[in-house]
Amino acid sequence: MSLGHKTFAILFLTVVGLTAVLYATTRVLMLQNFLSLEQRETQSAVERAENALNDDIAKLAATTNDYGAWDRTYGFMQNPSPDYIRQEFKDQTLQGLGINSILLLGPLGKAVYFKDYDLLREQETESPAVQMALASDPWVRLVGASSTPGSGIFLLPQGPTLIAACPILTSERKGPARGVLVMTRHLDEALIARLKAGTRSSISVELAASPVLATDFQAARAVLQSNRKAITIQVRSESSVAGYGLLEDVSGKPALLLRVDMPRAVFQQGEASLRYFLGALCLASLVFGAVTMLLLRYAVLARLTHLNAEISRIGDGRDLRERVAVSGNDELSRLGGAINTMLEALQNGDTQFREISENIHQVFWVKDQDTQEVVYVSPPWESSSGLTRESLYSGSEFWLETIHPEDRSLVAEMLEKQRRGKKGEAEFRIVRPDETIWWIWCRYFPVFTAEGHLTETVGLSEDVTEYKNAEQTLLRSQQEVWNVMGTVAQTSPR
Repeated sequence: MSLGHKTFAILFLTVVGLTAVLYATTRVLMLQNFLSLEQRETQSAVERAENALNDDIAKLAATTNDYGAWDRTYGFMQNPSPDYIRQEFKDQTLQGLGINSILLLGPLGKAVYFKDYDLLREQETESPAVQMALASDPWVRLVGASSTPGSGIFLLPQGPTLIAACPILTSERKGPARGVLVMTRHLDEALIARLKAGTRSSISVELAASPVLATDFQAARAVLQSNRKAITIQVRSESSVAGYGLLEDVSGKPALLLRVDMPRAVFQQGEASLRYFLGALCLASLVFGAVTMLLLRYAVLARLTHLNAEISRIGDGRDLRERVAVSGNDELSRLGGAINTMLEALQNGDTQFREISENIHQVFWVKDQDTQEVVYVSPPWESSSGLTRESLYSGSEFWLETIHPEDRSLVAEMLEKQRRGKKGEAEFRIVRPDETIWWIWCRYFPVFTAEGHLTETVGLSEDVTEYKNAEQTLLRSQQEVWNVMGTVAQTSPR
C-alpha cells in the first residue's frame, strides 16, 4: 500500500470515527432533551384533561350550591310544593344545565324529590337504582350532616358520574339544614367528547377496578397505585405516546383511569433534526476530508513522491555523482539534504574502493547469491585471465571452459561451497587463448545480512603462475640433483 493510500485510509477512518462519536453523543443528548420535552407535553395534556374534568365538576358544584343555599329550596323542604318542582326542574332546565339527576333528601334520609333525565334522548327516565344508591351513600349523608358542600366523582351501577352535594340552607347560608341537594352528571361519551374538543386531545376513561382492562391500562394502574404517582407516561408506538392519570372518587378511593393519547410530533421532529444534522455532518466531513487530503497531497505527498522519483532515478542510473533536487526549508528539505550527504559519502567510498581495487595486483570480485552472477570484478582480471569483465557480468560460463580439464572438478567443488555459503580457497589452472597455462589462486568469503541471510560472495584471485613455475623448476632441479647423486653413488668404487 502506498503512502498516499495509507494517508487516505487514516484520514478516512479518523473522519468516520469522529463523525460517529459526534453523532452518537449528539443523538443521546438531543433525544434525551426531546424525550423530556415529549414527557412534559404529555404530562401537561393529562393535566389539562384533569383540569377540564375538574372544571365540569366545579360547574356542577356551583349549580348545586345555587339551588341548595336558596330560600325557595329551603322553604320547599319544609312545605313541599309542586309549583317549585315544576318551575325549577323542568326538562329544559336540566338540558341546559347538563344535569342527569336531582335528589332532594330530607334530614332523616328520606327522599323528598328525585328526577333522572336522559340528556341524549332528552326525556325523563325511571332509575330507582340510582335514587337508592345516592340516598343510601354515606358520603351524601355526611355532606348533609356537616353542612359543608362536596363534589367529585361517584361510581353508580350505570357507570361513573360527576356528583355535587350541598346542604339545604337559606340564601344567607343559615340553618338549620333541612336536608341535602344532590345533582349528578354522567361521565358518558358525550361528556368525554366535549372534553376532547375542549383540550384538543384524545381522551379515554376506564374504571380502575375493571377486570377487563387493556394491557397498557393495567401497567399504568400498577405504576400509579404502587408509586402513588399522579401521572405516568408510556410510549405506545413509534408515532404515539400516552399519559395516564388516576382519578379518585369522593371517598378518596381509586375510581377512574384517564388516558390521553398524543402523537410523537416532538420526538419525530427531533429525529428529523438528527437526520438533517447527520447529513450536514457527513457533508462537512467529506468537505473537510477532501480539503485535508488535497493539502496533504500538495504539501507532503507530492514532495515525497518527487523525492522518491529522484532517488529512483539516481538508483537506476547508478551514478553516485547525481544529487537530489532540494527546495524549501522544512523536514522534507532536510531529508533531501541528508540523502545528498549520504550520496556524497557513498561516492567518496566508491571512489576509494575503486582506487584500491584497481591498483592492487590481486583481482577482487563480487558474486550475487540469488543470480550466481559476478556483479563486480576489478580490472586486473583481464590481464590475468585474458577474458573481458563483460563476459562475467553477463553471467556467461564461457570462462569455465578455460579451466584445465584436470581442475574442473576442483572448481565445481569450489562453486558449490560458494553457493552453500562456505569460505575457502583453491588453486586451479586456466588455459589462455594463446594456449598457455596459468595458475590462479582464489580465496572466497560469504557475506550475510544481520538476519543471517546469505546475499553474496566476495573473493580475491591472484595469478600465481610464476610462483608455480618456479616451484616446478625447483622441484625439477631438486630431482635432477637427486638423480645425479644417485648415479654418482652407483659408479663410485666400493
